[in-house]
Amino acid sequence: MTDDITLRVRHGLGTNYRTMALDPAQTARVAVDRIASNFGIAHPEEYTVYIPPRDEKTKGLGVWMEGYQTLSSQNLRSQDVIELKKFPQQLNLCLSDGTDQWAANFVPSHTDSYHVIKFDWSDPLLELLPTADRLFKLRKGEHYTFQVMSSQSGRQSVQWLNANLSLEEQDVPVDSFVVVVPVSSLNKRNAESQLNPTVDGFLQKMSIKEGKSTALKKRYCVMSDNFLFYYKQQSGSPSGVVPLEYYNVLRNDEGGRCGFTLEYAKGSGMLAKSPTYVMTAENAREREAWVAAIRRICYSGAGKNVFGVSLVKLLSRKDQKLDVPVLVKDAIHYLDKPEIHTLEGIFRISGSASLIAKYKQDYDTGKDVDLSSCPAPHVVSGLLKMYLRELPEPLLTFDFFQPFLATLEDPANGLQQMKEMISQLPLPNYNLIKLLLPFLHVISQHADVNLMPATNLATVFGPNLLRDRGDNMLAMVQATPAINAVTQTLIEKQEILLSSAPIKPKEEWAEALYDYKATSEQELSFKKGDVIKILTKLESGWLHGELKGAKGMVPQTYVQLGANPPPETVAWGSAKAPSARKSIKPTGLALGARQTMSVPSAPAPTPTSNSTPSAAQSAASSMAQAAQAAQAARVMGPPPMLGGGGVGRGQGRGRGNPPPLNPRGGTARGRGGMPPGGAGGAAAGAPPTAPRTGPRSSGGAISPGLGNGAANGGENGSLSLESLAAQIAQLRESLSEERAAREALAAEVESLRAQLG
Repeated sequence: MTDDITLRVRHGLGTNYRTMALDPAQTARVAVDRIASNFGIAHPEEYTVYIPPRDEKTKGLGVWMEGYQTLSSQNLRSQDVIELKKFPQQLNLCLSDGTDQWAANFVPSHTDSYHVIKFDWSDPLLELLPTADRLFKLRKGEHYTFQVMSSQSGRQSVQWLNANLSLEEQDVPVDSFVVVVPVSSLNKRNAESQLNPTVDGFLQKMSIKEGKSTALKKRYCVMSDNFLFYYKQQSGSPSGVVPLEYYNVLRNDEGGRCGFTLEYAKGSGMLAKSPTYVMTAENAREREAWVAAIRRICYSGAGKNVFGVSLVKLLSRKDQKLDVPVLVKDAIHYLDKPEIHTLEGIFRISGSASLIAKYKQDYDTGKDVDLSSCPAPHVVSGLLKMYLRELPEPLLTFDFFQPFLATLEDPANGLQQMKEMISQLPLPNYNLIKLLLPFLHVISQHADVNLMPATNLATVFGPNLLRDRGDNMLAMVQATPAINAVTQTLIEKQEILLSSAPIKPKEEWAEALYDYKATSEQELSFKKGDVIKILTKLESGWLHGELKGAKGMVPQTYVQLGANPPPETVAWGSAKAPSARKSIKPTGLALGARQTMSVPSAPAPTPTSNSTPSAAQSAASSMAQAAQAAQAARVMGPPPMLGGGGVGRGQGRGRGNPPPLNPRGGTARGRGGMPPGGAGGAAAGAPPTAPRTGPRSSGGAISPGLGNGAANGGENGSLSLESLAAQIAQLRESLSEERAAREALAAEVESLRAQLG
């Protein structure tokens, strides 16, 4: 057994270390788990151990350990430093002289100032400076910053990067080049060349360095990208450049002036001695414009904003140790109290806009916010709503917008579809949903007092959880009822949707109203009174059902949906009901479109031998049969209709079988064969369907496909007096034709008898 070794462990930006005793025989994977637990880091599987160079004399760039390697393999000594970093990616790193010509003529293979290294893309770029110094021998006393250079349409595109942010957060493509640029090279830029000034105007400027200050002078200042340029005039080269990403900004009201101070942030760059700048604006409004713009990119502000940042980017920052944003955790912790559960109009009544704005600014600047001192719950609820509203992508994501709405079209399987989509959300989104929905459910349970049932909460939160891409307001207004309905279901059924247990699907059964004999292998035969399990609703009025282990297509007009299941039915989830489901893929379904889901397998007998099919095989077979049935339904057309007394006039002549509702029957004369009594009769109380030509039949046999008869059936199973009179007239006509046919037949018989003599 080896003795533990005491190491200094670092995670994230800064020079703070924790001393930990680790077993040298441990692998890097085990060490990562221990370190992550000590630092309170979520998802340690994303990290590995990095060993930086021990001192400035050490050659090389440090070591990225593999998970199987032991600490002892790296010859670590007591008090050596190791760092916890995410698994690295390849990085193309270059050194530029800062001129436009360098970027235009850059070819990686033609310069010594180019290296390919490994780097943690979730690290701030400041972490790259020591490595760049080792590779390029950077000048002492110089500030350096970063650009990204990529090829677009055959041309080099260059963009400034913020050294306080990671490559990941700045969406830098993996195959691009990160360029190290000396800040002093920007002193040659003319004021006219600043194409995208964020703020500009005249300021009074004073510099302080090593206790010595310059006189207060009026300068024309331009803030562009991450820099503050100051000029003696509004043209020509700048007198100086302030790299704002290495500075902090502070308001300064000394002497009643509307001023602000730019202080160099120690540890942010390579210079220990940098000047402090004292700037004065003409009025408070101008001062606030400068301060707000600088704060977004300065050392203390960049990468601290919470509002308007995607969940994935926010929670990938090194200073984020929770699975959900701190703001959301703080707000729900504040609001999740009995006295607030019953507060009337919670989430509906607005809070103080100025207080909400103050808390928003505090969170966006990285301050430690204590919401417990907030005197108004409506302010905290408003802050939470604002955070969700300003997410660049809704909590349930753009990709799942249409699929979530489509669940409303399939009540039998919609809940299961929702559950599967929630489980497929990005992990940060899933963790936030898992925290938010149970809390909203608790609020809804006190609706008799707070007047906020799930319907009202859905109205408030629906647009923040679910919305489509783009800014089509008309489409959003039209989709609002569906969005609210989905959100209401999420709140009311949150316990089922967030549990690990499978949802028991809503089984549907139908009772046969009449006997039916299958006319093809795809159809199912049944007797009146049989109870059929409905597996899928197909097109053109067909159902896909199961009866006594046999599966096939069922004409919907022959059965009554909503029947009770037979007593021997095996419950879902038991050992006799194996199932398999496939994932829902986020697609651009049209509003209201139905998604194809996997069909649960039929109840199967208890396995008794190795030949029993597996659950996956059973489910796959069931899905295949359903797909075949759906295809057959599309080919065969509508199922037969049951009607009484109608006559379809067309090609072919044949007698119809007597339907149960009309023993007298009628004559079927239709292309493709007619249902009993012809295509035009009342369909056993069902509304008529549009005629469709099907396969040609020899007469009265029932065949899918309708002839060209007139449909006289009433709507919703009722017949008007006019339609009833029309049917009576058709019956009379049919009887007359039948009587004439009998008389003609009798005449022919008499004629034959006479001839036979």
